[in-house]
Amino acid sequence: MAKPPKPMTRRGSIFAIVIGGAMIIMVAAMAFPCVRMQWFRSVQGTVLSTKDEVIVSPKRNLHKPVIKYSYIVDGIAYNNDVYDPFKENGLELWALRIVYKYRVGGPCTVYYDPSNPNYSVLSNQPSTETVWSWVGIFFFGPLLVIIGVIALRSGNATQETSQPEPPSTSSLDS
Repeated sequence: MAKPPKPMTRRGSIFAIVIGGAMIIMVAAMAFPCVRMQWFRSVQGTVLSTKDEVIVSPKRNLHKPVIKYSYIVDGIAYNNDVYDPFKENGLELWALRIVYKYRVGGPCTVYYDPSNPNYSVLSNQPSTETVWSWVGIFFFGPLLVIIGVIALRSGNATQETSQPEPPSTSSLDS
């Protein structure tokens, strides 16, 4: 006969609430720069160089597209190499698609922060992969909070005790 599942402990409920809350805050902190970048201004820039930088790791090599570009804002020249601030590296195919998209000496659209023109990016939209990871974390975090609150409020959250359980009476009869 299978034992019924143990109820969530009080400590487990509080842990679920804290981790879920932290996940919600993390997504909000990651999404804020994305929203802020929607107010970046665009300017025509020039591609200075492109390369696929390989980042060697024990499990899998990662690739970082490095696109160096220059642009002028209010008569001041700036140089940068930030493509996507939300995803710096990935698989080789992803990096090569970006590198081959830009021709050295050719034009590029640069998005810069009007309050700090030195900060700029070539892509002001997060990748689909980044957005879906945010969505997953955003929905899983509140789910953990809800489960923790329900367990605490329903009285199913038990106090953990360090005392052993008393022996059952059926084992004493034999």
